Amino acid sequence: MLSALGCSLLRTGTGIVALYNRINSVAVVTVSDWVKTYTEVLSKRGLKSKTITGYNSRLDVVDEVFASRTIDSISTKDIATLLNDYTNNGKAASAKLMRSFLTDFFREAVSEGIIYNNPVDATKNPKIEVKRARLSLDNFLSIRAAAADMPGWVVDSMDLAIVTGQRVGDVRKMKWSDIKDDKLFVEQEKTGMRIIIPFDVKLDTLLLSLRDIIARCENRAIKGETIISSDKGESFADKTLTKRFAKARDLANITWEGINPPPFHEIRSLASRLYEKEMGKEFSQKILGHKSAQTTDKYRDVRGSEWIEIEV
Repeated sequence: MLSALGCSLLRTGTGIVALYNRINSVAVVTVSDWVKTYTEVLSKRGLKSKTITGYNSRLDVVDEVFASRTIDSISTKDIATLLNDYTNNGKAASAKLMRSFLTDFFREAVSEGIIYNNPVDATKNPKIEVKRARLSLDNFLSIRAAAADMPGWVVDSMDLAIVTGQRVGDVRKMKWSDIKDDKLFVEQEKTGMRIIIPFDVKLDTLLLSLRDIIARCENRAIKGETIISSDKGESFADKTLTKRFAKARDLANITWEGINPPPFHEIRSLASRLYEKEMGKEFSQKILGHKSAQTTDKYRDVRGSEWIEIEV
């Protein structure tokens, strides 16, 4: 049982907690120790290999920066210093990712009774200045028109992206074998969300349905394994679709007011806005693969466990 002095010390902060533990020979856990334990925790979450790679790179940073320090000695100031190092070097996005990671890293330690408070909670979430332009409907139509003289798959990929609302990586991986009973089955690469999109899904604003796009792609002289493929039936890398879109975008001669022009990925954002306007916010979230407006940390709960069918 803790003495009155011990209880008092525990309430005064992480540094004194660490001192109290050392004085009373309580087993201490170093950051390096917790890195190993946390790595085991991650292995049980069923995360994608790409996500695991991101976690591991941040674990390496934490292990290097805090090395042999005890985990209960890490203060909010320590965390703020680490995050500021990123933001001061123009890496606000990396700082935001690191803060999110550290929140979970220390939250797990709290849940295991290793520490009493999460030192990340009191830090400010880094603000990211959005430097790329938003893609408007008029912009999309202009870029689509500029792509008319390119291989047919360029327009097909743009249309498939905006009608399905999926990311470029998922668009280029869609296969003919993913189609069953006039429905397209999509398992998102990034989140693992499973979505069933019927051929009747359409954007009235564009007078375009998924059925129209599939029929057009089926009429290609040579069909590959993927719905979007070259004239020889070959599939593409993400960067190929992105580069062709960028080329068509530049040919459209649109003025972007001094900020970065929108990449292929912005088609997904436009799809979200168009569907919200035509079908409502809930439909828009559903077709994009968002179970609700609060998507952070919820992918883990549903990854690979159920299919979300879009109703029209």
